Amino acid sequence: MLSKRRSLGQHFLSSTEVGEKLVDSAGIGKDDVVLEIGTGKGFVTNLIMKRTLREVYSFEIDPKLASLVKDRFGSHPKLKIIRGDFLEQSNEIPSFDVCIASLPYSRSLDFIQWLSLRSGNFRAASIIIQKEFVSKLISYPGSKFYRSVSVISQLSFDLERVVAVDRTAFSPPPKVLSEIVRIRPNARFVQPLFNKERIKALKIMFSFRGKLARTAVRHFSKLSRSEIPQETLNQRLENLTPQEFFELITMIEHERAK
Repeated sequence: MLSKRRSLGQHFLSSTEVGEKLVDSAGIGKDDVVLEIGTGKGFVTNLIMKRTLREVYSFEIDPKLASLVKDRFGSHPKLKIIRGDFLEQSNEIPSFDVCIASLPYSRSLDFIQWLSLRSGNFRAASIIIQKEFVSKLISYPGSKFYRSVSVISQLSFDLERVVAVDRTAFSPPPKVLSEIVRIRPNARFVQPLFNKERIKALKIMFSFRGKLARTAVRHFSKLSRSEIPQETLNQRLENLTPQEFFELITMIEHERAK
């Protein structure tokens, strides 16, 4: 069982104080539908259920844990435990107001990309993620951790670092440092800004990191470089702002649609 838990990246939150901060930071109201990703042993699930009178949908990939939590709560009418990977069943996820997540760190990128596709359709999310990954979410052009996920998160969300989480808050303790981060849709843009094709194009552009933007644009052969400002083409990819990246991928999108 231990080896399986390691393969799933399972570190169970055991600190009541941290659990309370995680749930409180999301601002769950009594009329909110809540989506939890990573039921675990139901520790946070129990805290969520105390705050809402509406449905709580909780995804757990480990079938043994899902069964354990079902046995713990019985047939509670508002709690829906869903066995399986939330990404593989994303089309089945109902509308939700608030999302709470404590994921294996290997799934953080998948989660942020998935959440960006729903930005504007939820009010808030509160998640526990690796501190180093937080650096990628908030990094700016030219910095060490600036990545495609930086562009996605900064255009899709307003992020707030709530509190650092000590390793001892988990059982077993992870090797990495964690943080609680609050996420709200970025109201400066009509959301969602991203779809799967735009994310794919953005990732392709970042594969040219270290090269001039014109090199990446050349990859998309149908895109006329004459339509793009020379100052943009002459910059290194990692120095483009999130807005400049978005302008480029929407131009690519328009060319493909012709």
